[in-house]
Amino acid sequence: MLLTFLYHHTGSSRYGNSVALMQEHLAFLAQKFPVVLPGDKIPRHKLQVCLTFDDGYFDFYHYVYPLLRQLNIRALLAVSPKYILPHTALLAAERLQVPHYAAILEDVFTQKAPFCTWAELKEMQNSGLVKIASHS
Repeated sequence: MLLTFLYHHTGSSRYGNSVALMQEHLAFLAQKFPVVLPGDKIPRHKLQVCLTFDDGYFDFYHYVYPLLRQLNIRALLAVSPKYILPHTALLAAERLQVPHYAAILEDVFTQKAPFCTWAELKEMQNSGLVKIASHS
C-alpha cells in the first residue's frame, strides 16, 4: 500500500508548513514508514509513503533538502521548467521573500529566482535523495 503526501511551500507562506512542522512531520514519517519514490518496488501488504513537492520553489532547496539529508529520506520534486534559471547569485533571504502569487510573473521569477535553479536541481538529483519530475 502506498500513501502519498503532497506539499508546496515550507516556511512562511500561507500555502505551506512551518519549517518546525515540516521537520517534525518528516522525522515522524522517516521513523515509522519506508519512504519510496516512483519506480521503487512496493510490497503489497506493507504501508509505505511517497513524499512529493510541487512547483520547485527555492524553499524546498533551502529548508527541505537539508532535512532529507539529515533524515536520509527521499522525495519527488515536480518542477515547471519554464521558471527554472540556470543559476543565481541572489541571497537566500531575497529569494525566500517572493510571495506565492508573484513567483510566476516574468519580471519576478527572472530577477528574484523564487524557484530552484538548474544547478540546485542537479545537486539534489545527484544526491540520490531527490527525484526530479516535470510539473508541466
